[in-house]
Amino acid sequence: MEFLVKTDLGKTEIMAYQKVSCKTVQKLKMTAIHWGLIGFGLIGLTASGAALGVSRGGAGAFLGIALSTLAFVWGINWYRYLTFKTARRLPERFEQKFYFDDAGMVAQGGTEKVVHQYGEFRALAETEDYFVLFLNKFSGYILSKAGFLQGDPAKFGAFLKEKTGKELPFVKI
Repeated sequence: MEFLVKTDLGKTEIMAYQKVSCKTVQKLKMTAIHWGLIGFGLIGLTASGAALGVSRGGAGAFLGIALSTLAFVWGINWYRYLTFKTARRLPERFEQKFYFDDAGMVAQGGTEKVVHQYGEFRALAETEDYFVLFLNKFSGYILSKAGFLQGDPAKFGAFLKEKTGKELPFVKI
């Protein structure tokens, strides 16, 4: 069985990849950072507000409010931050093509071509609109279900599970 998938990698796809990554292969770390920033911000705002009331305008209280607000806003916008961090290194719409056959996967983006054996994938995930293939905790591929040029996305999940020997959990994003 063969599949050919085209994905235009933009901010929407990068955001989806980050959300899936944070809910699967990086769940513990990213959840701790996300909620840690929000918690630090809220506690800092409370403490700084109390200090401001007691000191009646101390510079330290204003600095605490500013830093706590920054941490809180950063935590609330965590996925946007991760998307920005990744998207700034890519062209506006980066076209990738993925070819799957019995031997492995070929990924082509621009002039670069990379070949992967199915055993190289450490984890898989599926969302309503995408398949995500992780090489490790920090890198992988996102394939748009709407981008299938050859093959059926409904059969692709079973194909991946068979070839990789991995589970394909559904992730709601």
